[in-house]
Amino acid sequence: MTRPHDRIAHELERLKAERARQDAELTRLTEDLDIDESEVAEARTRFERVMARVEARRKAPKPNTIPFHALRA
Repeated sequence: MTRPHDRIAHELERLKAERARQDAELTRLTEDLDIDESEVAEARTRFERVMARVEARRKAPKPNTIPFHALRA
């Protein structure tokens, strides 16, 4: 039987490999399109900030932004 930490370690390695593959693909596409690397870095930073805000809102939504159908009595 697989232990939970073994599954987590396996999933982490899979995610790291996927991130490396995506970074390599992004580098290749950037070179093909002659896009300035600073523009890519700026876009990546902006994306990471937006995703951090989305995650923060998911963890602690503002009370007035919760849809009424999601509230339980």
